[in-house]
Amino acid sequence: FVDTSKIAVIGYCFGGSGVVNMAILGVDVLGVVGFHSGIQTSSRVQWDATTNNAVVKAKVLLHSGVDDDAATDVAMLEQEFEAAGATYEIVRYGKDVYHSFTEWSAAFPGQAMYDHRADYRSWESTKLFLKELFTGLPAAERGPENDMLQTGLHNYTCNTTTCEGYVAYNSSACTSSNKCPAVVIIHDWTGMDDYEMLGGKPNH
Repeated sequence: FVDTSKIAVIGYCFGGSGVVNMAILGVDVLGVVGFHSGIQTSSRVQWDATTNNAVVKAKVLLHSGVDDDAATDVAMLEQEFEAAGATYEIVRYGKDVYHSFTEWSAAFPGQAMYDHRADYRSWESTKLFLKELFTGLPAAERGPENDMLQTGLHNYTCNTTTCEGYVAYNSSACTSSNKCPAVVIIHDWTGMDDYEMLGGKPNH
């Protein structure tokens, strides 16, 4: 019942080193995902144009604890992926995220520790990665605007300067008695235009 043209491989720890090796050695799968993989050169093969396939075919997603993988090892792997023409993403989970951050029972301070945030976020990222692998990226289109969206330009004071901002909110959900969260967007060098006012990305 398996569509053999749509296979991904997930690896944890030394299995994560294994999926990095699979990608570098050109195994014919759509993608690989590594959780707290050993990526130092002593734990994996190195990509070299003279000995490896010219191109890394599998898309790669790696989840890394900032207190697990050294930045120099990440940089070296990125350089190899770049040289190999790989499509890859390396997500680093910071502040006290150690090896085994997805393993519920890991409890070795300073060495291998479960981390709820890194566990949750890495799995959400993996689900999106697998969806893109198997069904493709959605078309880059703007979603329809919500009929309940209130928008407008508003002046406000910055120290002694009058500034202008753009406000957008759902008037049916956000009221004086039911206050909503807010996201503040600071525009790029071209100034405030549709890119910022419409959220800067498709379908949002």
